[in-house]
Order: sequence, then C-alpha cells, then structure tokens
Amino acid sequence: MPTTGLFSMAAARYHSAMNFSKTALSAISIVAALLLSGCGGGSGSDDGAESYDFAPDTVVNGAAVDGPLLFADVAVYRLDLTAENLRTGAALATGTTNDQARIIDLTISGNDIGTGPFLIEFTCDNGCEDSATGAAPVIGTLRSVISAEQLIAGDNAVYATALSTLALELAHQYLLDNSNLSNDAALLAAQRAVRNVYGFDLLGSATDAIDLFTTAPLPTTGADQQQSLNYFIAAEVFTAIINNIKTSDATATAADTLEMLIIKLAQDLSDGVIDSEKNNTPLPRLTASLI
Repeated sequence: MPTTGLFSMAAARYHSAMNFSKTALSAISIVAALLLSGCGGGSGSDDGAESYDFAPDTVVNGAAVDGPLLFADVAVYRLDLTAENLRTGAALATGTTNDQARIIDLTISGNDIGTGPFLIEFTCDNGCEDSATGAAPVIGTLRSVISAEQLIAGDNAVYATALSTLALELAHQYLLDNSNLSNDAALLAAQRAVRNVYGFDLLGSATDAIDLFTTAPLPTTGADQQQSLNYFIAAEVFTAIINNIKTSDATATAADTLEMLIIKLAQDLSDGVIDSEKNNTPLPRLTASLI
C-alpha cells in the first residue's frame, strides 16, 4: 500500500475520530497499530549556551502537524525550560510554512548559534490551516526544540506535534520540581514518559524509540516512512483525545484552550501518577473520568 495513501487514511481516521469517545479513540489506535504491522513502509539540548568558534548561518527545515499546518508562523527563541513560556528573549528568527506544510525562510544567524538550544514555535495568528480540512487547526501553538550541535552537524530538521509540545511542557514541570536536573535529562525523561503514556504502542521501545522532536510525522525523503506514519497517527489520536476532553466539558470557556489542557496534562503526568492531581493537589478542569 503506498505510503501517501496510508497517511491520507490516517488523516481521515483522525478527523472522524474527533466525534468519538476516549474509548473509541483508543480502539482506533490499537486497530491502526495492527493494520500498520501488515503494511510496508536523540534529540536533547545542552544546558546554557553552546560554544562554537565559527558557525555559518543555518536554515531550519521541518514542519508542524495538527493535520500538517499550512501558512503557519514559525519563530526561533532561546530555550529556557524554567520559564513559563519555555523561552527567553525576543525571537531570533522568523519564517512560515508553505502550501506543502514545510518551513520556509527560517534562518538562524551564525552569530546566534552559540546561544542555543532553541525553541521552535509554530503559531496560527495569521490564519493558518490544517491541510486535511482547510479549517483552522484545533491547537493554536505547537512547539519543538533543536540544539546548536544538531544544527552544526547538519541535522537541521525539526518537527512539532501535540506530543512534542506535551514533552516540552513535561520537561518544564520536571525542572520546576527538581532544579538539579539538566535540560538533557529533563527532555529525555519527558519524551520517555509521553511515549509510554500517549504513544499507543506506536512510538517504539527503549532501543528504537521515535524522537518526538526530530522524527518527521509526515512523508519525507530519506525518512523511515513506517516511523513517520506511526508518529503521525499517535499525534493525531492524542489531539483527538484532548479535543474530546475539552468539548465534553460543559463548563469550558473560550479561555480553556487545548494549549492550556496540554499544560494541565503535563502537570498531571509530572508526578508519575495520572490522577488529575499534581502531588496530591487537584488540577482544575481535569477529571479522573476523562483521563
């Protein structure tokens, strides 16, 4: 079965799943995993600024997927996992995604490379759209991370999904709880937890785990297409689940965005127990029956 056909089928399953319950969505992910088995087909960041004697200007490639995002705004910031917005200072570079959902016109100056690692943030303030539906995406901001070391080595592709966004928020929570953790340790632990809890057995084991920041969740030349498809399905099903949580809450307001819900889920997951609490403190708008 052609890979592009599988991605189209996965996108259709995701958008129909938006009306399903969490139980139904979990069943879809299990069935998808079984179907995929019959079809062909280490990202971290150093603590503090990274030092290089010389670094050229570097073009950043990649995409954001909440359905692949067309015409999104993309910005690069210095990563600060202790900050509430995960960044420090003004944007170092800006670009957009094109009509193929690929990043364009995003270049980090060689003068700034040594100040990495970097937060890559995709937003929809100027009318971006989900390529599968033509409508606005359900999550307004998606995030990922890339290090100067990766950029210097030529590994300049970065991808953002709801799962990479959750992993960054979870790493933030880990560092708030334990200031002795390094950025690398927090990000690795966060990726592991997100894959285990919300990966639907699609994102690999300890020996072949999918990197949530650098694995392409859409067809890409030279990529492992099976891994890309697995990541795409896991990210889209997770998005459908959290959208279902929000729409099932009769008390939710316009301020209760999916971005806020991702933060709450990260807080819940950060103490190692999924119980709508963080360290025995209840988290507003999370109920045990919905998680």
